[in-house]
Amino acid sequence: MKSNIFLPIVLIFSALTLLSCGLDSRLLNEEQLVSIPSMTVTQLPSSTTHGPNSTWWGYNMSKIVRYGTNVYYGIIEDDTGIQNTNANFKIYKKSDGGAPALVASIPTSRPGNVLIDHLGRLHALMFEAHTVSINDSIGSLVHYQYNNVETDDFTESARTVVNEAANPYQEVVNIRLGATTNNQGHLAVAHGLAYDPGDGTKAEYLYTKSPSGPWVTNKVTGLAHEFYYTFTVYTDAGKGSLLPVQDDYVAGPPPFNRYYIVPFMTFESASWNSVTFVDYSNDPLAVGDQATHLTEQSELFERTNGDLVAIYKDKRASSHEFRVRTISASGTVSSESNLDWARAMNWVRAFEIDAELYYLAANWDSAYITKASSGTVKRINLPGLKKGVYPYTSAGRGGSSRNDLTTIDFLMISGSSGDYPSPGTQLYQMPKQSIKNLF
Repeated sequence: MKSNIFLPIVLIFSALTLLSCGLDSRLLNEEQLVSIPSMTVTQLPSSTTHGPNSTWWGYNMSKIVRYGTNVYYGIIEDDTGIQNTNANFKIYKKSDGGAPALVASIPTSRPGNVLIDHLGRLHALMFEAHTVSINDSIGSLVHYQYNNVETDDFTESARTVVNEAANPYQEVVNIRLGATTNNQGHLAVAHGLAYDPGDGTKAEYLYTKSPSGPWVTNKVTGLAHEFYYTFTVYTDAGKGSLLPVQDDYVAGPPPFNRYYIVPFMTFESASWNSVTFVDYSNDPLAVGDQATHLTEQSELFERTNGDLVAIYKDKRASSHEFRVRTISASGTVSSESNLDWARAMNWVRAFEIDAELYYLAANWDSAYITKASSGTVKRINLPGLKKGVYPYTSAGRGGSSRNDLTTIDFLMISGSSGDYPSPGTQLYQMPKQSIKNLF
């Protein structure tokens, strides 16, 4: 489906954000460390190499999910650091207080998305290269389903090729997949595309699937920019919400990518719409591409009441600033607000406790939890925390059933090349009541 409704939009990916400790960061780091009562810490395997196929990559992805007293997470293992090779995306199950058990091992050239639906069925949404030795970023979108993981039966129930690459030369699926599930078990996956096979224009794709139905492909073409690293929410009402970032490739020399625009896209009742949240393409720093990485998204989270929380970065200053907007369940978009306490953070994620919004934030070497309503910040003690972590939470993109869980899990993966090889991955599991009591 082609549409001309989109304002100029840009999608961006930053392979790694290495922040210097500015004044705000130093002040926060002087705050007393607080411990989370009854928190458990588990050291997990990690990717051996920093790239090109490593677990930290894909900040928009869902890599850890919770169902009752069990968590499921995915880690790239057996990676060699050599371009045009596969590794294995290994999915594990870990019960609270128990040891991890291997659920599946899927060959891939990039990390995948891990989801669990309302019935406890596990899903992996994977990019699989057509011919990895020729091109490790041209391939197919594949859905793996495991119906009985809650009873420790890890037999593969179904493997479905959602969008298949015909050859290793024409891109039909982008590697930067974002995925989610809603409270009814619908699945959704989204990605951008530089050249749509149908008309050769830039496009955004949203694939959806009901619990018993086939995959349905929805797309909008004719876009002004490439939009990648899409955060994805799919509501129970069947509305898809996407938060990508501009990632326009410029051949140079030298080659570079432009990150100036963050759009908010929606798909509902066969109709696409878009609102531009930030556009720095006319900023003095963007003129002549003096600075090319000026913005990036950090979160799109669905609250219990159906509202969405969108968080993105203003990277024009040395200490990054974070902006937030709320999108009501009816679609009303709020004005932009600042998360003043988050200046100089690398990432901010969202989760809920008893319908109250909280944030998890990480800078270069510390982690924080903030209660949104008061802005009160706590620097939390996370033993073994690595530097430059990419945080992933079991809150996923949200939804009331997931928000009702009494434990929140943080998978912290080092993105600092200096920590490799094999820095390990840290899993922190916290009772929500313990976090609530801090405030």
